[in-house]
Amino acid sequence: MAAAAKIFTALTKHAGSGSSYMYRYVPEALVAPSEGVALNYKDLLEQVTNLSQGLIAEGFGPNTSIAASFPNVSANVTLQLACAITGTSFVTCKDPNDLSDTSTTFNCHGTTSQDFSWLLKNAGKNTSTALKNICIATEESQYAFYNGSAKETTIDGLVSLASMTAAHFNMHDKDTIVVPVSLNHTMGMAFGVLPGLLSGGAVVLPSPTPDPERVVQALREQQATLLIADTHLVAKVNELGANETFHAFRGGLVKVGSGEAISTEEVREVLNVKMDTVGVVKK
Repeated sequence: MAAAAKIFTALTKHAGSGSSYMYRYVPEALVAPSEGVALNYKDLLEQVTNLSQGLIAEGFGPNTSIAASFPNVSANVTLQLACAITGTSFVTCKDPNDLSDTSTTFNCHGTTSQDFSWLLKNAGKNTSTALKNICIATEESQYAFYNGSAKETTIDGLVSLASMTAAHFNMHDKDTIVVPVSLNHTMGMAFGVLPGLLSGGAVVLPSPTPDPERVVQALREQQATLLIADTHLVAKVNELGANETFHAFRGGLVKVGSGEAISTEEVREVLNVKMDTVGVVKK
């Protein structure tokens, strides 16, 4: 199955299944506490469908690109999923003030920041293409995920890493994954968001920017089972959560260097739980 179709199929599958979560605080698909957002798979699928059709209506799709500037908010996830499904390359830009220059550099069809209502206004109205057929049309597209000036990966690369991560942790629909690492590079999406959604679990974005207090709060209140973090965050998380026991928490990944290889030997301890690492530690 093509990577884009795999994402759409997973969202559709989980949107059609019943809800039977063991923890009452766990949303079905995506939660961003700082935004007051909690989406089940049906809600998420509807948003991704509308945005995908909006992208197509505005001329995006295979072999086009969009420059975007978002922190870790729910709209970032929705847009990236819609871009992947429609074959629209996603070019990240940390500073909204640099959007215009980034768009010019990558010859983007358009730009967007946190407000993409302009993409939604014509959703489903100016295109007769059903979303289930968009995936088929993008199989040969040049979708790519760019971080700043570098082409990091393709949609196939993202989904491959996500599938590997999901298998590594035996992720399932009772898992809740806290993702404080940036969604604007590979790790946030490939090791955090996509594995969770492909597995039918819940993804939690604790705050727009890394905040150890919000991470500990999310682990506690969302009864999280997995954490995807980096070395800059875990020390403070350990300090803040030192006197608590997180019964559901079972592991995750800590980014320790460049690279995408998961190591079970170069481990880190977070809240008394051994975490695997990703990347290579600089000597």
